[in-house]
Amino acid sequence: MEDQHAEMKGDDPKTSTTEKHTQCSSCGNDASRACTACRVHVYCNAACQAADWKVHKRICAFEKILRDMMEDVCINKMPNDNVLYAQTEALWMSAPEWGCLVKANRAFMEGKLHCTPYHMGPIFPETKADLADFLFLHDYGIITTDSQAWMQEEVKQGSFWIQERQRPYVCLSFPTQHPKFSEDNAFRFVQALYKFAEKNSAVPVIIWNTYQHPQSAKFVRTKAQLLEWKTNIHDVQGWDFCPITQWRRGVTLEDLEMAEWEVETHLGLDPDDPGLIDAFCDGPDYRSSKRYPGSKSADPVAVSITTQSWDADWQDLMFVVEQAMKEADLRPVFRTRKMDSPDRLGY
Repeated sequence: MEDQHAEMKGDDPKTSTTEKHTQCSSCGNDASRACTACRVHVYCNAACQAADWKVHKRICAFEKILRDMMEDVCINKMPNDNVLYAQTEALWMSAPEWGCLVKANRAFMEGKLHCTPYHMGPIFPETKADLADFLFLHDYGIITTDSQAWMQEEVKQGSFWIQERQRPYVCLSFPTQHPKFSEDNAFRFVQALYKFAEKNSAVPVIIWNTYQHPQSAKFVRTKAQLLEWKTNIHDVQGWDFCPITQWRRGVTLEDLEMAEWEVETHLGLDPDDPGLIDAFCDGPDYRSSKRYPGSKSADPVAVSITTQSWDADWQDLMFVVEQAMKEADLRPVFRTRKMDSPDRLGY
């Protein structure tokens, strides 16, 4: 029957994975008897499992799919594209709440999954260099869906010198409706980011709230500021952009310094493209069956942040984010990894 919990069994090396829990999901004591369905959550005994079943049955299918996909990566099994896309879609559709999406995205960032719905391939080398920052954000329930490191370089190509520069940016997504991350949490975090952008002239940031949920009876946010399209650049009418990569060229280095910069890529600020569609199947029709349940229930907000200065680096940008998290009093309530010492916010 649907509400009948799965059996338990002892630790079996053939079925256990590195993601298997070591503490009882019910009482928190050390345990090793795993749920036979997902083989991830463990319990002391049948009584503990029965007590936790109402909670666990919502995520059991997700945990099983995630485990199977991670095991494929461990044995270097690479499905064909169609199968991989279908598996990835099934994983995200099976996630009933935001914490599962955080867990799936974290696994991808760590290289334990081949892809996500918004990134059909491994993360880039420059992203790996800042992996510790991304995992830190995931501990707080903040999913990173796009980013770019700081870079400036000059190269000689044929008879020309080419100079390219890029300023750092990061796209953050976080819930407004979740027991561990409420609308008040989201509001304080966004307000702290705006406050920092207005006050700190050393590392000013550009903030863009890229998502506005439909004004439905079921999904109405009480904080007016989270219902508006907001940026601290200027009012946006239709399509607008913020340059994040530029280039120029010259015959000599002196010519190069005098040349005008040309825009190569930009951070899209388009109200018609909310930014969460690819990541969370989160289009304007909140009733759509294609929306991921974990996204629908969390009603997330997306914020893109970059520096106004082309000289500010990734550490400068992360300092801004961390200060806003601290001021908003966010806590690492989505952390699942073991920590040998407190994190950078002291938790």
